[in-house]
Amino acid sequence: MKEGTTSKNFFIHLAFIVFLVAGLYFILQSDHTITGKAVSNLADARVKLGGALSASPFMKNVDSMNLCVGIGGEQENWFSAVKGTTGWSVNEAPVFCSGISNEDFIIKFNNFDAFSEIISKFTPGVLLSGRAGNKYYILESRFVQSGGDITCNYDFKQKFCGAVEMMGSAAELIDADLSCCLEDLSNSEKKLLQSHLEQTGFQDETHSLSSPGVVQTLSSLAIYLFLVIFVMVGVTILVLHTQHQHKLKKQEVEITAHRQKLNQLKTFILQTKNQGYHPVQIKQHLVGLGWDEQTINHAFSELVEKENN
Repeated sequence: MKEGTTSKNFFIHLAFIVFLVAGLYFILQSDHTITGKAVSNLADARVKLGGALSASPFMKNVDSMNLCVGIGGEQENWFSAVKGTTGWSVNEAPVFCSGISNEDFIIKFNNFDAFSEIISKFTPGVLLSGRAGNKYYILESRFVQSGGDITCNYDFKQKFCGAVEMMGSAAELIDADLSCCLEDLSNSEKKLLQSHLEQTGFQDETHSLSSPGVVQTLSSLAIYLFLVIFVMVGVTILVLHTQHQHKLKKQEVEITAHRQKLNQLKTFILQTKNQGYHPVQIKQHLVGLGWDEQTINHAFSELVEKENN
């Protein structure tokens, strides 16, 4: 959590994590003078932890979970608690259990004394006094970012929002930066969320706010994009139209030039025929001058067609 977080904020934000391990307190109740030594009977501790987690009201609203709890001291102990379809399975585990990417939450108490104090005096003041390593660490895990902030993504919502919503009012959850678990906010709650977002700089995870500044920015951006697209389309149409007109004019010039050459060729053919030259001789002469056979044949065809008409 951030240093500027209020006691109430911190309590709500952290409470659901501490509730996960609150059942461990039952392990300590048999001895009120714990001095930091390891629990003598780890098998008994494991059984009691499983029973405490199974009896936890918070846990009953969570379908599945991977929880890793470490308690430091002269001998460090770690417990892996996994909840599945058949209930809880609690076992001794190596450090960080199955790893930060596989554990939903990892909490490490400095020693049994610190753990006992936090659990037995579960108040915002005690929680605040113990954070940042004074008595415990909330370590990076699947749903906790480095620094202690909750990763409130789709998986978190599916697994824990039902239980989180039972821990406090909408206003308290907003203050605790857990607004992603809220739906159908009232107008007053939306105003509170808006104020909280402005103060913290966080984003609206509920997607229930319509920020005027954001709307105005999006509207301006939409208008700008529309104008850019409109200009680009207009320029494209103009260029294509200009190219088409240029192509038509070029074709007209080529057709006119071809017709003029064809008329000149027909005149030459008529003159040479009148002088007694045979069409074959005329064609050979024209090919020798550089005329292509297609144009020559075209000229002869038009002359024949004219004579027949």
